[in-house]
Amino acid sequence: MHPEFVNFDEEEEVTVIHELTCLKSAPLKTYIVVPILSLMSGFIFAICLYWSVPLKVKFFYNKTNKLTDATHMLVEGHNKTLEIQPLYRSTQNGPQDTFSFRFIQFKFDGTKFQSVLFDCCKDQHDLLTQNATGLKQSKVSALRMLYGPC
Repeated sequence: MHPEFVNFDEEEEVTVIHELTCLKSAPLKTYIVVPILSLMSGFIFAICLYWSVPLKVKFFYNKTNKLTDATHMLVEGHNKTLEIQPLYRSTQNGPQDTFSFRFIQFKFDGTKFQSVLFDCCKDQHDLLTQNATGLKQSKVSALRMLYGPC
């Protein structure tokens, strides 16, 4: 499956995503096939596997058609660069699927992945009155999941 997405900034070619692919972990290949091939090749296979993202995709993951089954996202960026990013799931405030690419958080809004932006134009007085009593730990965890660690 190739979910739809909206890029953070089309002009900034380093952060542009060209394609997303849903991946699911493949424990059988990971824990049985890869060690056997590594031992048989004198660990040359393990070194190739460490450096090659297409080989990682082939031996550690299966492509899936459902976002609900996915554990990782394969992100194709500028100049066909490939990165495997973990897909985080949260059930606070409804189901939320997020992943991070080049320090930009992307959240699935039901139809497509969009970058998460913090509203920095909020009135400072509103922010102070909202958070004057502090935040509960569950709220802090949800905000860290959404915006990433500071």
